[in-house]
Amino acid sequence: MNNDAIREELERLKAEGIIRPADVVAKAANPNSAMHSWFEWDDTEAAQQHRIWQARQLLRVFVTVEAKDSAPMRAFVSLGSDRHGAGGYRALADVLSNEALRAQLLADAIKDLRSSERKYRQLQELSGVWSALEKVESKDAVTPAA
Repeated sequence: MNNDAIREELERLKAEGIIRPADVVAKAANPNSAMHSWFEWDDTEAAQQHRIWQARQLLRVFVTVEAKDSAPMRAFVSLGSDRHGAGGYRALADVLSNEALRAQLLADAIKDLRSSERKYRQLQELSGVWSALEKVESKDAVTPAA
């Protein structure tokens, strides 16, 4: 995959400073596009992949249970260790009640927060968040997943 060629195509698609996903797909539909191989062009396979993505969204976002404080809470979580092969989701209550699974969830959360830090570290308003994260990470019991 030629990242430079993809970057150039994406830069050419900027309109008013915004790259629209529909324009990316339209450009990538051309077999000569550097982005063409990034997409699934078999409609049957693409539809199946989309439905699996929709199921993940349902499990990850839509399904909630009421917590004791009446705030919505996710019912299912996907641990990093479960994302090999077909992947899967576990009941959050089961994860929180199992020490090893809870540690994996915390390690996944730290990994996700570090990814957010890389994206938003230039925002000085969030410096306290990153400092608090360092305090959580410094505890002996926490070892972020690789």
